[in-house]
Amino acid sequence: MDLDSMMEPEQLTKNPPADDEGSDLDEKFPNRPRNHSQTLPFHELYQTLFNPLSEIKKKPAGAATARRKLGPHGQSAANLNPLERRRDIIERFISRWRKEVGDDIYPAFRLILPDKDRDRAMYGIKEKVIGKMLVKIMKIDKNSEDGFNLLNWKLPGQMAGGNMAGDFAGRCYDVISKRPMRTEAGNVTIEEVNAKLDQLSAASKEDQQLPILADFYRHMNAEEMLWLIRIILRQMKVGATERTFFDVWHPDAENLYSISSSLRRVCWELHDPNIRLEAEDRGISLMQCYQPQLAQFQMQSLDRMISRLRPTEDDPVFWIEEKLDGERMQLHMQPDNTVAGGRRFRFWSRKAKDYTYLYGNGVNDVDGALTRYLQDAFADGVESLILDGEMITWDPEHNAPAPFGTLKTAALAEQRNPFANGARPLFRVFDILYLNGRDLTRYTLRDRRNALQKSIKPVPGRFEIHPYQEAIGKAEVEAALRTVVAEASEGLVLKNPRSPYRLNERHDDWMKVKPEYMTEFGESLDLVVIGGGFNAADYANIRHHTDGKWIEWNPKKPPTSFIELAGGDAQYERPDMWIKPEDSVVLCVKAASVSVSDQFRNGLTLRFPRFKRLRMDKNWKSALSVQEFLDLKSNVEQEQKEKEFSVDNSRKKRIKRTNKKPLTVAGYDADAEVQYIGPSGNIFDGMSFFVMTDSNAPIKKSKPELEQLVKTNGGKLYQTSTAAPHTICIADRRTVKAASIQKSGNVNIIRPSWVLDCIRQNEIDAGLPNLLLSLEPKHMFFTTVSKQEEIEASLDQFNDSYSRDSTTEEVRSILEQMSKNHQVDATQNIGAVHKLAERIHEQASDLPGALPGWLFKGLTVSFPQLSSTNDTEDEGHTVSQPISRLHFARNTICFAGGRVVDSLKETTTHVIVTPGISTPEISSIRRSLSERAGTKIPHLVTAEWIEECWTQRTLLDEERYQNF
Repeated sequence: MDLDSMMEPEQLTKNPPADDEGSDLDEKFPNRPRNHSQTLPFHELYQTLFNPLSEIKKKPAGAATARRKLGPHGQSAANLNPLERRRDIIERFISRWRKEVGDDIYPAFRLILPDKDRDRAMYGIKEKVIGKMLVKIMKIDKNSEDGFNLLNWKLPGQMAGGNMAGDFAGRCYDVISKRPMRTEAGNVTIEEVNAKLDQLSAASKEDQQLPILADFYRHMNAEEMLWLIRIILRQMKVGATERTFFDVWHPDAENLYSISSSLRRVCWELHDPNIRLEAEDRGISLMQCYQPQLAQFQMQSLDRMISRLRPTEDDPVFWIEEKLDGERMQLHMQPDNTVAGGRRFRFWSRKAKDYTYLYGNGVNDVDGALTRYLQDAFADGVESLILDGEMITWDPEHNAPAPFGTLKTAALAEQRNPFANGARPLFRVFDILYLNGRDLTRYTLRDRRNALQKSIKPVPGRFEIHPYQEAIGKAEVEAALRTVVAEASEGLVLKNPRSPYRLNERHDDWMKVKPEYMTEFGESLDLVVIGGGFNAADYANIRHHTDGKWIEWNPKKPPTSFIELAGGDAQYERPDMWIKPEDSVVLCVKAASVSVSDQFRNGLTLRFPRFKRLRMDKNWKSALSVQEFLDLKSNVEQEQKEKEFSVDNSRKKRIKRTNKKPLTVAGYDADAEVQYIGPSGNIFDGMSFFVMTDSNAPIKKSKPELEQLVKTNGGKLYQTSTAAPHTICIADRRTVKAASIQKSGNVNIIRPSWVLDCIRQNEIDAGLPNLLLSLEPKHMFFTTVSKQEEIEASLDQFNDSYSRDSTTEEVRSILEQMSKNHQVDATQNIGAVHKLAERIHEQASDLPGALPGWLFKGLTVSFPQLSSTNDTEDEGHTVSQPISRLHFARNTICFAGGRVVDSLKETTTHVIVTPGISTPEISSIRRSLSERAGTKIPHLVTAEWIEECWTQRTLLDEERYQNF
């Protein structure tokens, strides 16, 4: 094929949308906005949006750099935290779009958030295909260094393209920049890119895709191509989530996306930020894909998780459900008027992919792998509903779930032969969100489950209600975890039965639990093997494929290809037998986490690995590569970092119950609805507020949440600063409205933290008259000249507030400053100091960085080697360096609140030894530990664990300090 003939000389070729598509959209969105000018050039996206956001993600700008960069209103970027800087960049882009283009930002959002655009079909193109096409377009020898790097982008080594290893788009940039068709940014507009991407999504074969990509290459420089490829792969990773973009675009944008999963609706129905969604438009609707609630990431301790799930002693029950290994699925059902008594169904996955084609649109759908069995699955009176659950594969022969990877295969097989008794899809329902025209998301989980039980008539092996177990403590969870381990299940989900359904949110009301939370398994145990993770069929399969191919490991002449994997010359993890990759089999393994290890070539190892199944459909070439493993590790770590910025919902919440029209289904009646509106009271009675922004610190609250808090505590809300006398203006960042008020110079702007502190103080002083807190410097976003002296007088000489209770962190900071700047004689009132520190410790015990003086409080520690050397020391002999190290560790434990015992007690939590302890000594200690039947086994660690804990001011994982 002649590539030159693919490229138009003037501009990127595009096809206009079909007339029928445009007319359909006009009918569906009659009030959609229209742009008055053409869209911005594509290069403006990465120059003014993607690149600046990526720079913040890589490394926040230093003070010197920040001083040279001013915000939109002259504010120094040094005064903005990373979140504020991201919002500032996005606000400027959106403001420019509205001014220069118009109110229809959908063309830009399709490229900014490509993974949220459900209206454009998947391209069906992965990195390997793009690499092959670029090699053809640029006429590169596939065996050259650049050709090899494009086609083998995951491989590390000399030909890995420098720092671009594992970053395919970066690798493409590296290659294209050596031979670009353009060196300057092109004139391709965002609208033209969208039109061409629509063509690419419709192309199904490489010979159709190749000229489209060549057309892009002809009109774009290397950096434009880099971002285009990231858009095609839907892997932007610019450091800003869709929530940030939605929040800046419109206060109701996130809510609308949560209930509709439609980026188009968010852009077209919410183009005016001053027009809010009506109350009836804020809930989920039939046949519109919502964004489901997700389970919160697991916490540090099981006790802490349970405390979050049972906030009151009046109702301490929480629920335990098995975590299913399937695909999250939502089912919508409504009457079908074309068929007598008919029903119409639709299915969507968690990622909003429509699976109706697979599972069926009605009971008479001959291609429906599930709905044909649902004729009698609903109670009388049920007309419409929305169900949330998990689609799994069920193996009727073994009466057990089959591996997740077989789900689509089982569904297709069920379509072709519904009478075969093979593996089939099973929909396990665990929630109902909509029933007979009513949104149930605000009702409690307990009430929703009652409605579900009354609505559904299970079809065994096809359509079932997922069971749950009630619990009140840790014992039930640990018993359930033992079952999980025995059945090789995914884990557990703990749920709060008093909670509403939270769309598109991870929340403490649902929390994952993995088997590694079982406290009994803190140490290695000497056990007898009576069974393994392989069943007879797996074992026979492995023997069949590997028999006669195993080679004995020779330590003197190890195989050169694998010596590094065995730990190098030291051969820490050398096997007794080894096998060539091409002769081996592929195992699917689950693990709790990735741990650092010096025993392996790549410095990493899996923690708590567990065999899942054999992958006979894969060979050694298609197994997980090192780069894929590193990418997976990086993605998990990124998710963990992002969750650290989630809202702190640990505060005890008050549930407001309102009378609702009874929920009626098959004789069921419920009148309790959950809608958390925050702590209520009358502290703000008679006061007027103008809330301009959300809250960023100390906890994040959206603007609507802040308004609701003000309202439920007696305040009145206005949308301008002049609507009522003495209106209090609230802002946490510099928006256009905030900047305008600040410019006037005669109105104070108060941070949302003052509102939160007032509510917090009145919760502490419950029963006392409501008093407003004095304004402090930390509460002020902008202070007028006349107010400055009064506000500074609200703190004492140590910066301690006169009007409110200080937080743990504030007390710690005050004490540190006092010790630095003032001579304090602690002996004058040593008892008071101890009481104060004890109180701080009680409040901070669950937090990292607790006071060092109580770092080891609650631990009981034994030093068996010191007990055996006491007599020698008393005789005046020189104390060896290792023993001296143990003495120092013992003193550290005592100083930091721990308890030291001479011999093993039932309460002993840790046994400390020297790193160079002899084998007989450690064996003797282990025997003593193993004889402690019926008690929890203490951690056996070296003194280095105490030293590192003290240095880092936190308790570290003991597993890293067990190298004796």
